Amino acid sequence: MKNAFQYTLTALAIIWAPLAAFAVEDGKEKEPEYDLPTYEFVDVISLPKPTSSPMPRVKSRLVGTRLKIKFTVTAKGKAENVRLEKPLSSYSNLEKMTFANQTLELVAKWRFKPALDSNDNPVTVNVIMPVRVVKYGVNYKALASLDLDDGGKRL
Repeated sequence: MKNAFQYTLTALAIIWAPLAAFAVEDGKEKEPEYDLPTYEFVDVISLPKPTSSPMPRVKSRLVGTRLKIKFTVTAKGKAENVRLEKPLSSYSNLEKMTFANQTLELVAKWRFKPALDSNDNPVTVNVIMPVRVVKYGVNYKALASLDLDDGGKRL
């Protein structure tokens, strides 16, 4: 009998506790106060633009190679936390691994005109850069583009 009574009290406490959070002051319900974190949302109106963007030399055997590089471009135009989307070991041969590693090292040295918010202030953004090796005329090139790292939406 005692256990049944304790379960009943516990059930009532669970049911009524959320309702008790709404205090009544002067006959009017008062909204509960929550201590929630605040986030600052920034409207980015322009992507960062590389001012210096060397890429490694590529060979014909690398045609078709694709990389996805993620990094942060600071408000001062520096590339930070440069990394591959998938591990280096996932590339099929040593030549592709070397190309990926060289690309990472070069991108870490790039400088950018920073992204701008709606007030034309420089802001720090996370970006993703797909890279693919293609035949370009008689030569071979690594082509890249920048996207915000927000699920692939391009500005």
